[in-house]
Amino acid sequence: MGMSEKRRFPAPWTVVRGSDSFAVNDANGVTVAHVHCRDDLHAVSWSSAHEHLTSDEARRIALAIARLPEFLRPYPEFVPRHGQKRGRYWQASHPYHIALPEAYVNENYDEIVACCAYNNVPFDPTGDEVLASLDDVDHRITILGEAVNEGIQRIETIFARTEVIETTDAVKLRAAQRAVDKKAPFHKDKNSIGDAILIETYRDILAGRSNDSTYAFVTHNKHDFSNMVADERQPHPDLADLFADDKSIYALALGEVLNSYAPEWMEEVKWEFEYLEEPRLLSELAEAENLLFRQVWYNRHWNRRIAIERGKQKLVTKEEWDKATPKRRHKMTVDTVWVAALAAAKKTEDEVGIENLGPWTDFEWGMLNGKLSALRWVMGSEWDFLDT
Repeated sequence: MGMSEKRRFPAPWTVVRGSDSFAVNDANGVTVAHVHCRDDLHAVSWSSAHEHLTSDEARRIALAIARLPEFLRPYPEFVPRHGQKRGRYWQASHPYHIALPEAYVNENYDEIVACCAYNNVPFDPTGDEVLASLDDVDHRITILGEAVNEGIQRIETIFARTEVIETTDAVKLRAAQRAVDKKAPFHKDKNSIGDAILIETYRDILAGRSNDSTYAFVTHNKHDFSNMVADERQPHPDLADLFADDKSIYALALGEVLNSYAPEWMEEVKWEFEYLEEPRLLSELAEAENLLFRQVWYNRHWNRRIAIERGKQKLVTKEEWDKATPKRRHKMTVDTVWVAALAAAKKTEDEVGIENLGPWTDFEWGMLNGKLSALRWVMGSEWDFLDT
């Protein structure tokens, strides 16, 4: 490729965390941007901290950069479902999706809003609602996927600790004979040799049991093992001899068997394995994090305000600040910055509510900081990241 030719940086762009930055790479692995950050801003002086991005700020900016190909992609102006004409597929619950050119939306914004409101049609001119919903779905998929992985790991642990029962030649012969005789599980036109080996292995186990032992054959495969004509909860007539007494049980669910013999244990097991709290949406986490951020910031703002009123902090001009040494700056606040801080405090009081902004006891203050740290960790920041 000549230097005069335009290079292509194909999507998707991804974000990779480095030691002191977030890199944005294209689909070929070419780095298109670096967003630098520091994780120790809480330990440095304010004069240095305001010149750097926190890791959370850098991550969000890098993610925004990574979405540039999506925003720059050309989209058709009208995208109906299932063809160009309203047909038998069209339903009020599944309407057309329409993308309007930005220039048209800007010129006719009021009319579009009025038309959508009159017809009860949702209108999202910025796409923020759609993007927030997609973020929530992505967050839920991640959490629920982890729950599935945990379930698989439990099953693998059970298999690893279970005694292996070798298949004997006698079992194989009896399973083959079932195929010849067309007996269950060969009563249908399919090869069920694996199922036949299972049931004949169970027969051998019953033959070697002690008189006071109870065994159960538990299966979800009711079509091959159950009596589908009379009662699917009962074994197929070809297998009924194996379950002739109450010491051999046929069941379609393990919980049913365990609940019959140890109901008190099952209550505990059900609580441990079946109780699952619904994971919160990413938008809920972001909203809670923002509230905690503002509460913590507001408390720190009042600490600074009290220090200024008591003369421990001095309001200075930008020129005085620039001339001061780093050590003296610890007790200085730039007057223009303080004016902006007072305005931000007033806005926080109006939006959050003064009743939700303290004052806090030491215990409550610790809880607020702990919650903020935990939420930020869940959302991708490092532990103990409490910068405001």
